Amino acid sequence: MSKHNYSVAYTDIEIKPEIQKEYIESHDKLNSDPYSEEEIRELEPTLLNESLGENEKRKILFRLAHTQDMKAYELLKWFYETAQGDLKQWTALCLNECRMWVESEVFDEDRMMISSGVGGDGQRMRHYTVVTTKNWQPFSKSDKKKLQKVAGIACEQRLSKLESIEFDTDKHYAVISIMQSPEVALDEIMVEIMNQCESFFRYHYFAINIRKPNAEDIKEYIEILKTEDGNQNKDI
Repeated sequence: MSKHNYSVAYTDIEIKPEIQKEYIESHDKLNSDPYSEEEIRELEPTLLNESLGENEKRKILFRLAHTQDMKAYELLKWFYETAQGDLKQWTALCLNECRMWVESEVFDEDRMMISSGVGGDGQRMRHYTVVTTKNWQPFSKSDKKKLQKVAGIACEQRLSKLESIEFDTDKHYAVISIMQSPEVALDEIMVEIMNQCESFFRYHYFAINIRKPNAEDIKEYIEILKTEDGNQNKDI
């Protein structure tokens, strides 16, 4: 993969899978003809019109997403700042697609968009992983310190970035947030982390990139692990 032929979606919000699905399917349903410069200038008051329904605004935003013009990108960025709820999520997808088209013109090459429900930073894509300790023992202070160091180095060496590690209080699991480069596999990073932390780490992990794992996701994952090792009787 060349250095400039992909664009990772940037967003500071989580996007529902159903909205992502609807957006993708819209490429076969909605008008994607680009706007002219004059039309773009007239769209700001239209988007601010509270009497205009959300579906109509989505159609406008979708066309803007396919307009290879910085003015279209700037309008989408402006609208994103004020949009709310599902419309904000839709606008985030439009904004990222428009950015891809603008970058294609700047770099004079075809580009592809890589997107996930929890976004990225423009160059890397966010993933959450859940990891557990051996024998269901809580992470010790030294375990936490080593994991932080090892994970940071493993990510840095693979063009990625460790965002955070959240240790559950007095429990045996942690949630790791990684900004992963599209040029490396997430598994490559996680295998290195598990190998370096084998003294206290279970050689297994759960990964998700459509949203941050919630308590129910983690509980279900741990129950599966405990079923596999016959340790179902311990409290989660």
